[in-house]
Amino acid sequence: MKKIIRAIAFILILAVAMMGTYKVLSWKDTSGDYLSSTQQLYATQDNLMDVVFLGSSHVYCGVNPAVLWEEHGISAFDMAVSGQDRDSTFHTLKEVLKTQSPQVVCVDLYGLLYEKQDILGNVYRNMLSMKTSANSVELVHDYVEKEDRMDYILRWPIIHTRYQELTKYDFISNEPSVYGRGFVPTYEFGESYYPEEALACTDAAPLDENARVWLDEFIQLSDEEGFELVAFLAPMYLDGTDQRILNGAYEYLGGFGIEVIDFNKLSAQLKLDYQKDFCDNSHLNRFGADKLTAYFGNYLTETYDLADHRGDSAYAMWDENSDWVAHQDFAYELKKVKEWDKYIEKVATYDEDMIVILSFDGIYKESTLNLQTAADAFGIPKEQYELGGKWIFEDGECVYYMDSTVTKPYTRELSEFNTLWMEHNASSLDQIQINGEAHGCAYNGLTVIVYDKITHRVVDKKGFF
Repeated sequence: MKKIIRAIAFILILAVAMMGTYKVLSWKDTSGDYLSSTQQLYATQDNLMDVVFLGSSHVYCGVNPAVLWEEHGISAFDMAVSGQDRDSTFHTLKEVLKTQSPQVVCVDLYGLLYEKQDILGNVYRNMLSMKTSANSVELVHDYVEKEDRMDYILRWPIIHTRYQELTKYDFISNEPSVYGRGFVPTYEFGESYYPEEALACTDAAPLDENARVWLDEFIQLSDEEGFELVAFLAPMYLDGTDQRILNGAYEYLGGFGIEVIDFNKLSAQLKLDYQKDFCDNSHLNRFGADKLTAYFGNYLTETYDLADHRGDSAYAMWDENSDWVAHQDFAYELKKVKEWDKYIEKVATYDEDMIVILSFDGIYKESTLNLQTAADAFGIPKEQYELGGKWIFEDGECVYYMDSTVTKPYTRELSEFNTLWMEHNASSLDQIQINGEAHGCAYNGLTVIVYDKITHRVVDKKGFF
């Protein structure tokens, strides 16, 4: 009897250990930087998504659910994964439908233009991010070659090597991978090109069998689950060969009365700037995404009877997501500010969910910038400014002041994985550290460090002399 109990205990301990190890090593990224639309899906309560967008990076770069939420109260979600192929798109939708009942599903047709993904990491993002189930196994069987299927089904043969690349987000949830709505804002500018050749192409190539079956699967699922199916193509550079394939799909879908929106044909209406609204020739940046999403917002509200959920606490994730996107915008805008006084003004007035550290060191009062105006912007008393030191402002309020006579270091947990350490030492730029990384910027002047409590990152730091 004791041997049986020991055996059972051993099996239970092994199972718990394996589960814990798998949680750490498991794939947690669908779009880069430990952002996972799949984790966001699983974190969302049942039946909250009214509109779902499916596709690859063209979708998570181009459709901003925060705009749909703020302008119309639409609870939209980008169920998008880098390099999402046709098989992955269909099975990802089936995964969504396990817990959600969207009124409208919008599918990007870019997947018609390629059979397999070129990047192994994208294969992993699509094959390994879903929970193991009959659906995920079907996806592996549909996409992966027979000799490799068991590796993807078991997952351990692939993920066990990840120990070399583990980061803190393998042990602690990346918060945007919970409340985020699939969008990945990009603030880079890259030149794209007007798809003149594609738009001049009006003839259609016959659909191949795989493409026809893929479209039929969506049409059938739409009938079975009762959602409206919309097909679209995000703006991107294409040639005539690609356009012929798409034209064939447009004709086929039109035969079923399914709406198709080719945004390349709407570039003038969207007022797309091919030098300012793209991050490369195939992906919209944050600014282009707003233009495309504004069109979608008007189209969806004019075409379908969608509820406005703003103010409903059940949809708090959409409010959190909007705050997160707004903070991403603030970080981008702050780094663009060149004039020191405007920089201080922007930091001092944008105080929600921000921690700002000010440090006046050395002969700061001799600066030609008149740094007293920075102290005034934050409401620092003149007598404190005259003494110098360090101030911590949280949500616009001063929560700590260390004058130049304090010798004892100060520490504070900014988050569960970020620790602030400070001491007064005007001759060292190491006097302000976060997780051991020095953030001092000025020996004889003002250091400003802006820490975002939503993104848990240093937004910016600057020194003024």
